[in-house]
Amino acid sequence: MTRIRTVTFLTTIALAAALVPVAEASAALPRLIGTPIVTYSVETSAYAGRFVTIGAEVRLDRPFANPREQRAYTIVAAPRLRRGQVLADALFGGTALGRLPRRAGAWYRAEAVQLRQRRSVPRGARWQVALARSNRIVSAIKTVTLRRGRR
Repeated sequence: MTRIRTVTFLTTIALAAALVPVAEASAALPRLIGTPIVTYSVETSAYAGRFVTIGAEVRLDRPFANPREQRAYTIVAAPRLRRGQVLADALFGGTALGRLPRRAGAWYRAEAVQLRQRRSVPRGARWQVALARSNRIVSAIKTVTLRRGRR
C-alpha cells in the first residue's frame, strides 16, 4: 500500500513539473496585435539641443499580469529592428508603459526607446516598433509610418 502511495505521489509531482513550463510559456510574452500608433515630435532643450521623441500606443494580446511585469517591458522604435536583437547599453528616450484604461483591450502608451539620438525625421518615414525585455527584442516587429504628433 505504501508503494502505491509513493508511486501516485511521484506521478503527481512529475505531472505538475511537466505543466509548469506550459503555464510559464502561455503567460511568458505578450504579443503586439494590429498596427501600433506611432507619432514623433522634435523637441529643443538647452541641455540636449534638438532631438526627436517617439510616442507609441500599442495593443497587446493580453494585459500584463502585474505592475512588475509591466515595468519589465519597454517599446523600442528604429528604422530597422530584428527579433532577438540585443540592445546597446546606451539608448535614448523611453518611458515606462502606461495602461490606457478607457480603450477596449490591453492598450499601452509610452515614449519609445531609440537606438540612437536623432535631430529630425523625414516626412513619411517608415520605422519598426517592438517590445523589449532585458535589453533584448522579444516580440514580433511591426512596421509603421511615423506621424507628426502634437507638442
